[in-house]
Amino acid sequence: MCRFFIYIGRNTQIYPVLFEFEHNLLKQCLKKVYSPLLINNPRDHTINIDGFGIGIYGMDAALPLIYRIVNRVWEDENLKNICKYLKSEVFVGHIRGIKHFQPTISISINNCHPFTYNEYLFCHNGDISKFYKIETQSLLAPYLFKKIQGETDSEFLFYLFLQQIPDLNKKYTGIEMYNFLLKAITQIIKLTDNKPSSFNICVTNKYSTVITRFINNTEDEPPSLYYKKTEKDIIVSSEPLTYSNNWILIPKNHFIIIEKGVSFNLSDIILEGGV
Repeated sequence: MCRFFIYIGRNTQIYPVLFEFEHNLLKQCLKKVYSPLLINNPRDHTINIDGFGIGIYGMDAALPLIYRIVNRVWEDENLKNICKYLKSEVFVGHIRGIKHFQPTISISINNCHPFTYNEYLFCHNGDISKFYKIETQSLLAPYLFKKIQGETDSEFLFYLFLQQIPDLNKKYTGIEMYNFLLKAITQIIKLTDNKPSSFNICVTNKYSTVITRFINNTEDEPPSLYYKKTEKDIIVSSEPLTYSNNWILIPKNHFIIIEKGVSFNLSDIILEGGV
C-alpha cells in the first residue's frame, strides 16, 4: 500500500515536514501502521521500498520540481541536503508499495509518483481492479497516450483525468477539477464492471487541490487518509505525521477541495447510480 501527503499553506521549509515529524512519510516506510479510528488498515508490506518521489512548487516557477528515486529513501543524503534549502507553499511526497498480486509491475523511476503534466501533480494510493485487462491505448487521445512513461494503473488514471479537461493550458477551480476526476473514476468503474477499486487521490495545480478517499464497495474501507488544518496551513496524509490527536480521518467516500488561501471544503462523493 502506498503512502502520500500534501502540504498547502505558508511558504515553509520542506525538510522538517519530510524528515523531522515523528511519524513522517519516511518513517511510515518502516514503522508499524498508525491509523487511529480505523480498526483494520493493514499495509501490504512491512517495509515500503518500491520508490519515492516529491513534487515542489516554487514561489515564481510555473511548473513543479520533481525528484524521484527507487533506492532506499532514508539513505538518500542528497535528498536530505537539498531539502534543507527548499521552501514551498505547496508540496507533495509519495512512497510506493507494489501489491503482491502485481509482480509484473517493475520498480522504476517511471513508475514512481508524483506524476506530472504541465502544472499538474498527481498521487494515488489504491488500485484499479484487473487493470491488466483494460485496453488503455484506445481510451486515450494519442498525444496523451504517448506521454505515459510507466506501466502503472495510477499513471493511466492520471492521464484519463487529463483527458476530461477541455483546455490543459487553462487553470481550473477545485470543483471543476473534482468533476473531471469524477468522470475518470466513473469511467474506470464502468470499464471494470463495478469490481472494487480504490481511489485515494491527490491532484493539484498549485492553486486548487482535490483529494479523494473512495472505494466502490460498501463492505471495504479505502486506505487511510487524514488531515490536519490550522489557520495557516493544511496537511493531508495517508497516516498522521505526528502522534497528536488533532488529525481528522477523512470519512469513507468523501473528497476535499482546497483553494489557495486555505479555503477548505469536505463533501460526499456521489457517483451517478450510486457506489
